[in-house]
Amino acid sequence: SDAADGTSEDTYDTFFLPSLEQQFITPQLAGVEGDYWEYWKLATGSSETIETGVTGAFPVTYAINAQTSAQYVRLRSALRSSAYLTWCVNSSGSVYGIPYASSAYRFAPACVIC
Repeated sequence: SDAADGTSEDTYDTFFLPSLEQQFITPQLAGVEGDYWEYWKLATGSSETIETGVTGAFPVTYAINAQTSAQYVRLRSALRSSAYLTWCVNSSGSVYGIPYASSAYRFAPACVIC
């Protein structure tokens, strides 16, 4: 990025979809997809991990171009019973498995700036 004085700095940014475990959601198999992020623990306001299938348990994501429109958001983790299904958060804040990768849901990637 260019600074006001005309200098620049290279960064090596990484974008990726967080897993169930990273987002403070009870995973199907613990210890496989990373550690819980403190941010999501604070965002959920819960001292216990969020269970899948509980309506309103997880924070809802809104569209940038329609900030009152709650969105379905796909997560990285696949269901262990059917790897072609992935987890998502629906517009009511419920975490559940969805059919097929072709379902048109949004993504909410994390970014690490180095």
